[in-house]
Amino acid sequence: MRETAYDSRAGRASVPPRVLVLGGTPEAATVTAGLRARRLAQPVGSLPSPEPAPAPPPGPLLVGDDGGTQRLARYLALHHIAAVVDATHPFAMRLAAGAAAACRLAGVPRFKVERAPWPPLAGAPALEVDSVEEGVRLLPAGTRRVLATVGRRDLVRLARAAPVRFVIRAPDRPSPLPCNVLWLWGQPSCEAAVEAAFLGTLGIDALLIRETGGAAGFGKLLAARLLALPVVMIRRPTPPAGPRGTPAECLAWLGRLLEEQDGHEQALLHGWNMNP
Repeated sequence: MRETAYDSRAGRASVPPRVLVLGGTPEAATVTAGLRARRLAQPVGSLPSPEPAPAPPPGPLLVGDDGGTQRLARYLALHHIAAVVDATHPFAMRLAAGAAAACRLAGVPRFKVERAPWPPLAGAPALEVDSVEEGVRLLPAGTRRVLATVGRRDLVRLARAAPVRFVIRAPDRPSPLPCNVLWLWGQPSCEAAVEAAFLGTLGIDALLIRETGGAAGFGKLLAARLLALPVVMIRRPTPPAGPRGTPAECLAWLGRLLEEQDGHEQALLHGWNMNP
């Protein structure tokens, strides 16, 4: 049952607007909490990724996968979604593209929340590349064991780089796992010393990482600097066109948008009362 409230100005029962927040990221949780604290809208959370969510947003969950632009467009229309916030992982381009296409079909405004990038570090800069394949190809000569932070679909690309061995760290074991990829259970630490001990224990001599940003992954970059390890960094892909920014900018955008939508509805209602 949808929550309703009485709007004394219009003399009618009003339904809080619904905002679909896509993603199981810390940014999605921040936006959801902001919507609730400011009472801007009723947030509907979504966890479209099969990977475990480090900070699942509170509230009702729409659990699904990345398939079906038409299905998502129908959902937006059926549930009267006022806006979509895409707060998915910076490298979840299939999800971002599907959300953008669904919003165009349904005529629903969309905002892309962008995670803050890592700040530059002193010392030798990371070698920046545009893909996992390019990163594997440009690993320093003589590299033997690499800490890799890549997507599950990219593991097959690591298999082509044998005899180099790759170490991945995740809370659950991906499948299938190439023979030259070692999976370790765990999550990255924010502490550089902890990450440096982890890298040293495993004999890691290079890093192949995605520029995901965020505090959780920065520790390993700091550790690589401490140990003077080469870093090959995969640049973020460009998200679909449209408004984008920080969680705070997203909440400000939603505030303006919902106020405009409410004003439009009030104008329509006034016109209907004046012309019975």
